[in-house]
Amino acid sequence: MFNSCNTPQNIFQSDLKEYFADADANIPVMTEESIAHLPQAIQNYLKYCGFVGKQIPMNAEWIWDNSSIKMKPDGKWMKLETYQYNSVEKPFRIALMKARMAGIVPFEGRDIYYDGRANMLGKIMKGITVINANDKETAQSAAIVLLAEALLVPGYIFQDYIKWEKINNLTVKGTIKNNGIQAEALFYFNDKGEYIRFHTLDRNFDNGDGTYKIVPYSIYVGEYRQMEEYISPGHVSAVWHLDEGDYEYWLGDIETVNFNVKLKNH
Repeated sequence: MFNSCNTPQNIFQSDLKEYFADADANIPVMTEESIAHLPQAIQNYLKYCGFVGKQIPMNAEWIWDNSSIKMKPDGKWMKLETYQYNSVEKPFRIALMKARMAGIVPFEGRDIYYDGRANMLGKIMKGITVINANDKETAQSAAIVLLAEALLVPGYIFQDYIKWEKINNLTVKGTIKNNGIQAEALFYFNDKGEYIRFHTLDRNFDNGDGTYKIVPYSIYVGEYRQMEEYISPGHVSAVWHLDEGDYEYWLGDIETVNFNVKLKNH
């Protein structure tokens, strides 16, 4: 499916050029009428963050800071450089992660989801493959992460491949269906309108031996602050809820998000 004969950074750049959907010149403005069909908690979130009255974000360029990953529950945190892009036209998410394992060995990883397919590729020393997952379990897990980010790039909210259902005043169920991939999750909000937690029972945990098991999984979103035109979360963390206890494996700070960007001519 995706090129796998080069460095993750080069593949990232190639995939971004091929699959990322540039912003259209005629993106509609989000209005109160256009969101009236959504659960009230999502409406409150969109108003609180300042999306109403502006063009709907149909893609995003993420600027991450202080991102880190922990490869196993009893492991040490490894600092990352993280670069990420999302687009909505066909569900697309790509991230490039760079690190130095044990503070010495250079690592690059490229994580991509596009329209029902996914690949996680990781190499050390720019040439030795240590991760190359492209099975259905990888695709479902990648789709779940994209679903979790749907409220952060609100163009996703209006797409046919994502459906919403009110659970109560502060909880909404979201379901993604995309080319054979299906998963659902609960989105939690506070009284201010902030989206604070994503929780699913549909994500696959890699046992490290080529097998998977379903493990409860959450993403926590917080530290909201003004970022240019929008109020946006500043911190995100991801947690597996293992039988032996919670395993927080990824965290990062959102420095800024640029919406409706054009990359193809640059």
